[in-house]
Parts: sequence; C-alpha cells; structure tokens
Amino acid sequence: MYRWMFDVASPRLNGDGSFGGFIGSAIDVTDQKLAQQALEKVSGQLIEAREKERSRIARELHDDICQRQLHSSKLRIWASQPPFGGSARSFRGNTRSASSSRKTMYPGIRPKILHSVCFE
Repeated sequence: MYRWMFDVASPRLNGDGSFGGFIGSAIDVTDQKLAQQALEKVSGQLIEAREKERSRIARELHDDICQRQLHSSKLRIWASQPPFGGSARSFRGNTRSASSSRKTMYPGIRPKILHSVCFE
C-alpha cells in the first residue's frame, strides 16, 4: 500500500569532502491527506446542495409570482369588462407589487446558472 510522506534531507559529506549520503527525516502524512480529501469532498457536496436548494426556491418563487401576475391579469381583464368598467386601476397596483417583489426576492437566492441564462 502506498503512503504519503513529507521528507526533508540534506547531503552528508565525509571528512575528506566526499559525499557520504543523506541526513534527514520523513513523516507519514497519509492520514492528513485523507482527511483533507474528505473535507474537500464534503465541501463540494455542501456547495452542490446549496445550489440545488437555491434553484428549488427560485423555481417556487418564480411559479408563485407568475401565478399572481397571471391571476392579476385575469382580474384586470375581468374588471375592465362591463359592469365593472373602471375598477381595473386597483388591480394595476397588485401587478406592480408582484413585479417589484420578484426583483427584490430573486437577487439573493437565484442560482448562478439562472443569473447567467435567465435574468438581466
């Protein structure tokens, strides 16, 4: 089985100046390497889970806001027809409110891929 080693060595010279070998030490760092690799793996999994959760939340918010805007649009159409002729103004505020809430909610939670592909 292979192991990770950290070593430090210096050449040793004999009394006449000829090469006599090396003096040094080696430390087995396999456990530290394995722990570092496990930590990197868990860190990657955490980032992936966070991005998946952001995607899920962004989808839910998008669906909710789209449903609100669709409902508001339907109400505006319904309200603009007789006998409700002039009451569509009250629904315009709801549409603007839903649109502004989308702009304030998305920036902090949207996944990076959605930002580059879908949003301004």
